[in-house]
Amino acid sequence: MICIPLSETVENREQKDSSAIYKELSGRYDVRNATFEEIIEMSEAIYGVGKISLKEHAALTFDYDKATNNLKWRASGYIAADFDMYETFVNSDGQRDWIAEFDTRASKDFKYGNLIGYQSKMKVLDIVGKKE
Repeated sequence: MICIPLSETVENREQKDSSAIYKELSGRYDVRNATFEEIIEMSEAIYGVGKISLKEHAALTFDYDKATNNLKWRASGYIAADFDMYETFVNSDGQRDWIAEFDTRASKDFKYGNLIGYQSKMKVLDIVGKKE
């Protein structure tokens, strides 16, 4: 009988790979001070290795700026010029605290009884807050 060391099982290897991708990304990106493009890069890397679902990838990479501009264009005169779909502010370098953004979104969903939205945002928070 051949004994395979526990550290070499498929599950442990996958968990090690998962830890490595999150560790690498947390060293490269600061999700508390990242641009939308950096969040897209991070999400693509995690999705590319199969660690998040397509739904989670879509939630992370949904472009609220484009959605805001589209609403303003289609409903001009009905939407205030300073309307913004983001919940938090972006700094002068285009960086945002994405943990605060999704936390605020989750809280808002919970407050209004959108439990599916709340759960979705909590999953995204788990992804962006993951270190290893």
